[in-house]
Amino acid sequence: MTTPSNPDRLDALVRAHLDRAAAAVDAPAMLARVRPVSPRTPTRRRWLAVAGVGAGLAVAAGVGLFLVGGPPVERIALASAAEVVREAKSVQEAAPTDRQYSVSAEWEVTPFQKRFPFRPISREATVWTRGDQFVVQSKFVDGGEWAWGQDAGGRVWIAPTRKRVLVFEADELAEPLTRFCELMSLRLASTLGELLEKHELARRDGGRPGEEIHIAARARTPAPGGVIRLDNVELFLDPKSKVVRRAVLAKQLNGETVGRVEFTLAETAAKPDEFYTPRGHTDADALTLDRKPGPPPKFDLRLRFRDELLKRFAPRDK
Repeated sequence: MTTPSNPDRLDALVRAHLDRAAAAVDAPAMLARVRPVSPRTPTRRRWLAVAGVGAGLAVAAGVGLFLVGGPPVERIALASAAEVVREAKSVQEAAPTDRQYSVSAEWEVTPFQKRFPFRPISREATVWTRGDQFVVQSKFVDGGEWAWGQDAGGRVWIAPTRKRVLVFEADELAEPLTRFCELMSLRLASTLGELLEKHELARRDGGRPGEEIHIAARARTPAPGGVIRLDNVELFLDPKSKVVRRAVLAKQLNGETVGRVEFTLAETAAKPDEFYTPRGHTDADALTLDRKPGPPPKFDLRLRFRDELLKRFAPRDK
């Protein structure tokens, strides 16, 4: 093939060839074949593209959840343990409500009997509370039913039968009666106040919405000798109302654990005021033994009957 020596002639030949090729193209027919894809009838290629994008997003989301440990768990702002206990105490004091707790106790009788020659109390009972008023209903070892409690004035009464009741003023609660009262009673307002004052408090719940609040308490310092006091305490509270649903109290005497008492909320109901007094648990003709006006008598029948009552807790020979 002979290469043309004139460059201008070569350009003219190329241009002429391109013009002939363009003239041979049927433009309308080509445009008819190149139609836009309808969004309602995706082609396989478009479907695969959409599916690929969706799969990619799903994979990316899955990888993201894997990296952060799964969907976030909703949590609420945690109030401190002290704030929760303080609120529960306010609830007890501001709106006294009658609540019944079932009581289960496990006693370490040996350390208790080093000081007092009788068993502390039965292992099962029920206790009604209203603020710091309470009524304990239980049975003696021999099966007899009895009740005792504390009224609004701080007086402690003991009704071993429906025919007799012993009443002691707040300033008469010397031991062993004080020990007797401290072992099984549930003075919620006072107990919560003691935890705030004398215990280290910590939350053990996770703070999830609706989750029961769990407070653990441990005494800061050893108890003085001869005093029954709370050692380790666990509280389980309703997250909204801050009502104590369950309380587990470990009690000590002279540095030794004498018992573990568990209170579980069983019922909430309105009780008449006299329910927290002897009148609610004795017959109309019952003998009431209380402090009489004037100087104390040389022989106090209450002390005699109190001692008889306590002897009913004494361990029996097998």
